[in-house]
Amino acid sequence: MVSLMNYYRKWLLRTILSILLTVPLMSLDCYAQEFIFKGNRKKDRISFRLIKNLVVIPVYLNNQGPYNFILDTGVGSMLITDPTILDSLQVKKLRKVKVGGAGNGEDLDAYISIIMETRIGHSTLTFTPSAILEEDFFSLSNYLGIPVHGLVGSYFFNSFVVKLKYSTRSLTFYKPGVPVKKKGVALPIEMIFNKPYVRLMLQTQNTDSINARLLIDIGASHALSLEIDNGKKFPVPEKAIAANLGIGFGGLVSGSISRAPILKFGPYEIKNTLVA
Repeated sequence: MVSLMNYYRKWLLRTILSILLTVPLMSLDCYAQEFIFKGNRKKDRISFRLIKNLVVIPVYLNNQGPYNFILDTGVGSMLITDPTILDSLQVKKLRKVKVGGAGNGEDLDAYISIIMETRIGHSTLTFTPSAILEEDFFSLSNYLGIPVHGLVGSYFFNSFVVKLKYSTRSLTFYKPGVPVKKKGVALPIEMIFNKPYVRLMLQTQNTDSINARLLIDIGASHALSLEIDNGKKFPVPEKAIAANLGIGFGGLVSGSISRAPILKFGPYEIKNTLVA
């Protein structure tokens, strides 16, 4: 059971891995992969747009833009999904590769390239390793109703302490080591392949309480998505509604919508959480 954004992310992960395996001679580690502030700046704040529960931020590439990028904790390498911006960026296409997994039996054409400078607010990342699709197979612009040019994730989150405030649509990011006013409860997270996971106590309609490891995913539209339990598909509760959860490359993605009686994190307990 996957949402549309979970579906494209899984395909994206396979895409990035396929590209990196296809181009073994190119070492991305020789380039810095952290955003930095110039001078004595210690923090910055920008506004974002929240569209269909997705965070869209302005990103400048090679002093051009701003371009609309989805900020996503589930994304590794920066991905440019709209190839029409390449001419204005004057990007050198280092290597053209074939990527399998489009869902229609055909390979995709993609490129590995280096963006000379990526800027978010007053922070910059030079020589950004990027994957560039030759065609916009994701159609994210149609999905969100605004031009979308790509996705950015772990490079940004690994560089700063990041605070998202959805009520004011503001994104504040701090240089590591800078004191940050903290409110609420801190929960330990586990980083796996540069993605954040958290352990929560969860009870569904047909299971006892389980200690679930869940991906913290700001790129998913559902409040809670359950897919795998002990290596098997998560059992669908009796009280569930069959639903189309999104559209994938192979067509509609089918699943079920139900409610989890109890979800606990720290001292908080949420009842009857909507779950896909």
